[in-house]
Amino acid sequence: MNKIVSGFLIFLAIIFILTIAYFTKGVFANKLAATGLNAMNNTKLAGTSLAASGNANNISTDRFKVYGLVCGDTYCVTQVQRALYKINGVISATVDTENQEAIVKFRGNISPRVFINAINGASNAMFHYDAHYIK
Repeated sequence: MNKIVSGFLIFLAIIFILTIAYFTKGVFANKLAATGLNAMNNTKLAGTSLAASGNANNISTDRFKVYGLVCGDTYCVTQVQRALYKINGVISATVDTENQEAIVKFRGNISPRVFINAINGASNAMFHYDAHYIK
């Protein structure tokens, strides 16, 4: 009986640690984004080079209506933010599940289509995102 109880307690401890790691990663990424660093990945997507944009110091904000943000937790938010942070020039990405919106602050000239493709590309087997530019 003691082996069963101790095994169950170890299982709970592992689940607890994994849960903390999952949520801490999202918080850490958001803090990095607030500093202007690309939190998730420094991957450049085609057409997003800051040097080619003409004005790398120009900070712009775009808003997108994102249908399909139906998660009751932070999963949808994290998936969409990860996709947006992969775009070179993104300073911050805020996702609001209540209003189904994403707000992206970025440097340079990045077409809204690049953000739409990134958001829609964050879809998976359980959740399908459909983004539309609203400025």
